[in-house]
Amino acid sequence: GRTVLFVSHNMASVRQLCTSGVLLENGMVKLRGGIDEVVDFYMGGNAKEISDRGMLENEQLEKYRLKDCSSRQMKITRIERTSPYEVDSKDSLTFKVSFARTDQSVKKVCLNTLVEDILTDNRVGLTSSEVFDLSPGKNEYEFLVTLNHLNLKPGAYKVDFWLSAEPMVNSWNLYDAVYDALTFEVQTYDN
Repeated sequence: GRTVLFVSHNMASVRQLCTSGVLLENGMVKLRGGIDEVVDFYMGGNAKEISDRGMLENEQLEKYRLKDCSSRQMKITRIERTSPYEVDSKDSLTFKVSFARTDQSVKKVCLNTLVEDILTDNRVGLTSSEVFDLSPGKNEYEFLVTLNHLNLKPGAYKVDFWLSAEPMVNSWNLYDAVYDALTFEVQTYDN
């Protein structure tokens, strides 16, 4: 791949030359995706929202996968939000994450989630599961992740998923990572 930086208002040229894009705001990634999605978002008045994205697998998942992880001994194969898109600040959110072990030497895994505010790209929540022992001979796994008592202000949010050997607070040794993957919206906030 080739990286091209466009600071242009000629979006027809951008669409012809690029297959994917990244929209930056104040040095932060605001939107990453297919070129049509990014240009449409930009041309639509740079609206501060990303639509409901509740499940990613196969080619769709590749669009959000971190390309240069330190290893590919484990690979996220499917992610799905099993909760509704719109929730209350006191609701729980649940996600189903499927992954596969590609290297039998991996004996433990930890699933980490990061919630970011779409409007500001600020990180508002990081969670790590306990470290799980992987069964010998078994290569496909599924996590059901529940984020309880979000206590988030009304707005749109996106969730990142990382597989690692340890909780992310201790290690950046990633097996696999999917960024800006699933979305949800907090409708009401009750003190």
